[in-house]
Amino acid sequence: MDKNILTINKIDSQVTLSIIAILDNKKMELPVDYVSISDAELANFKSIYGSFIVPVGDVVKEWEEQLFKVSFKGHLSKLELIAVTDEGVYRWGDVKIFKVRLQSGKNIQLLKAMCNDGQKFNRRRGVRVDLDRRMNIEMDGQYYNVLIRDMSYCGVGFVNPESLNISKGQPFFLHLTDFDSKGEPVELARLVCKVVNTREKNGVTTSGCIISSNHAQFLQRYIAKKQMEEISGKREFVGYQKNVEGENWQKTVAAALEKKFEEKQEMK
Repeated sequence: MDKNILTINKIDSQVTLSIIAILDNKKMELPVDYVSISDAELANFKSIYGSFIVPVGDVVKEWEEQLFKVSFKGHLSKLELIAVTDEGVYRWGDVKIFKVRLQSGKNIQLLKAMCNDGQKFNRRRGVRVDLDRRMNIEMDGQYYNVLIRDMSYCGVGFVNPESLNISKGQPFFLHLTDFDSKGEPVELARLVCKVVNTREKNGVTTSGCIISSNHAQFLQRYIAKKQMEEISGKREFVGYQKNVEGENWQKTVAAALEKKFEEKQEMK
């Protein structure tokens, strides 16, 4: 089996999925959830939309349920499908979204790729957000306070303090923290990480690390929320609070996504 390729029919509920899009010249990654449907419904959709499809939850509805708002007028360019498995990260380019209805009456979306094979995607090319925030890492029972530079759903970079002696391949835990609505720090997750490289420049040592794929689904949502903050320009204490100012970002994202939907006959 070629581990550099993932065929689209291998995607199931165990695979973490997301859509990459360009909004106002900024790359964004929106998580989506795989939806299990009957063999008969899948066969019917394939006869209409082709064989290279993935059933997912309602993308717009999922993001309408989030608490964040941003004020921008979105314009989506080409969409990409990203799948994260234990073997790696895979990408399909130029994906289309179709709205369909199941026999049960439930509305879902179909992601249609142009080809069957997803190509292995360099983890370091995942969408990253700048954090520049101090957090604790845990290694061999000891805690070290480090400056986190940036993070994606599969990697993190930090500045090594002088007291930390860490080498390539060494595992550790990152205690991911953010701020609540009162500006108080709160720990969101304890992430399993491993150092893949260390670099020294101008007397400063930085480490690049990968994060266990077990955290991918949670981190995709976290990274997407941080991207929303960057676009809105509202970055202070918005970790998990409801921002009551500005336009409702859900409507702008929904409107932009609607332009990408290709509607066809719904299943009777």
